[in-house]
Amino acid sequence: MDINESDFLSKLGNKTKEIRINSDISLEELSRLSSIDVDTLKAIEAGAISVDLMDFVSIAKSLNVPPSTLVEFTK
Repeated sequence: MDINESDFLSKLGNKTKEIRINSDISLEELSRLSSIDVDTLKAIEAGAISVDLMDFVSIAKSLNVPPSTLVEFTK
């Protein structure tokens, strides 16, 4: 896959937000479940920051999806 960092972070953020919304989980609830600050989650969903590996795993677990699901992007 030929993708730059900015595109990757944007796609990761979009996928995370899509799964969260489809799961009817608010940012506040995801924050509580994942122990990640709401502002950090907003930045992740906006593709504005990189995600620490353990935060990445925590987000996936909190959304009840395998971590690989967050990086399965449709071309």
